[in-house]
Amino acid sequence: MEYLGTLFEMGKAICAPLQSLKENEDILDKRIEELSCRESDVRADLEREKLQYGKMPKREVELWLKNVQNIKDKVHDIKQKLGEVSWTHIQLRMNLAKEVEEKIKEAVELKKNGRFQEGLVVDLLVGSIETFPPIKIVGETTALKNLQKIEECLMDDEVGKIGVYGMGGVGKTTIMTNIHNNIKNAGTFDRVIWVIVSKEWNLKKLQDDVSKELGLSLFNTEDALCRSVEIYRALKLIGKFLLMFEYPVSCHDY
Repeated sequence: MEYLGTLFEMGKAICAPLQSLKENEDILDKRIEELSCRESDVRADLEREKLQYGKMPKREVELWLKNVQNIKDKVHDIKQKLGEVSWTHIQLRMNLAKEVEEKIKEAVELKKNGRFQEGLVVDLLVGSIETFPPIKIVGETTALKNLQKIEECLMDDEVGKIGVYGMGGVGKTTIMTNIHNNIKNAGTFDRVIWVIVSKEWNLKKLQDDVSKELGLSLFNTEDALCRSVEIYRALKLIGKFLLMFEYPVSCHDY
């Protein structure tokens, strides 16, 4: 009898997760709902900070949001499997029951970690204008004349775009490097962004390069138009800026 009693207790312990499965499913649903509410509040706060102050989420906040999405996806998979697995598959249901218990604990911990007592955001990295190693233009050359002409255009508020083009080796980079450094010394612009455009460029990569210079995170934004809006907002917050794109070419490209 003692042997049978021991077996009974073992069986009871093994089947305990199954006995409380339905109750735990309801608890998990509630915890995920609470976590989703916290997620919505965090995202709303981030959006407000971004629109009003141009601030970006901390890395820990981005990671937290990613973890929240991961647990929601996993819970969805667990519930789908529970609906598909027959009650005759005891071992499979026991494994899923244990996963439900684990996800309850994870959801509670995630909600706790989502308080972010020290804030959700950091300031947009506007930064200072750095000078490049100087490249001297000697004499009254064509390059010097072009440099002066471009600087005059930059001082003209009616000019919004300037194109500098020519064969590789004629001095385009030299001219633009001098302009970049002269602007830094003159304090004409609040920020200068210099982006190298590769020959294998595409819009997404170009947006990534510009956003990197701005310290802007486009982590959760894939749509090209939405990314453009984010970059535009960040640029407006800077004030007066000069955005320089360099597309390196060689004489063999002509």
